[in-house]
Amino acid sequence: VSGRLIKITKRIGDWVNKGEIVARIDDAEYQQAVLEAQANLKIAKASLSESESQFDLARQELDRVRSLQAKGISSSSELDAASTSYDAQKSRLELARAQVQQREAALKSAEIRLDYTVLAATEPGYVGERYVDEGSLLSPNSPLVSIIGIDSVIVQATIIEKDYGRIEVGQSAEIIVDAFP
Repeated sequence: VSGRLIKITKRIGDWVNKGEIVARIDDAEYQQAVLEAQANLKIAKASLSESESQFDLARQELDRVRSLQAKGISSSSELDAASTSYDAQKSRLELARAQVQQREAALKSAEIRLDYTVLAATEPGYVGERYVDEGSLLSPNSPLVSIIGIDSVIVQATIIEKDYGRIEVGQSAEIIVDAFP
């Protein structure tokens, strides 16, 4: 996600375990989005509760009018009105349920984006390079560090011509670098 980098916990040459936190992005905006999504979900649930009550009331009214019409006390127009009211409340109830599902999905999305503000190593290895410093503004998918696994290493080196004849495929080699003497 985009945001301001507030902390990098590793330096070049540090060992990083799989799942270890490497950096954190300022998450205030994303926390606020989660709170807003939670509030919207509460509103949708309250609306659903109200719709359920209105639906129950419309169902009871329809049952009452049907009962009265069976006894010859109620008119057809009252039955039509009660039936229409029942159908309308049923539609509002279905809408309220869909809104709750929509708000739950929005909350889940906000929580996922919040989780993206904590950056963890996907594989163990050494930090080979740091591309940014604390306080930098990041765009989505911008690299922060490179983590180099040591189970398979490719070394690019300059070899003088007189040593070419001594090099063979599969030969053991000892590499010494300034970072790891």
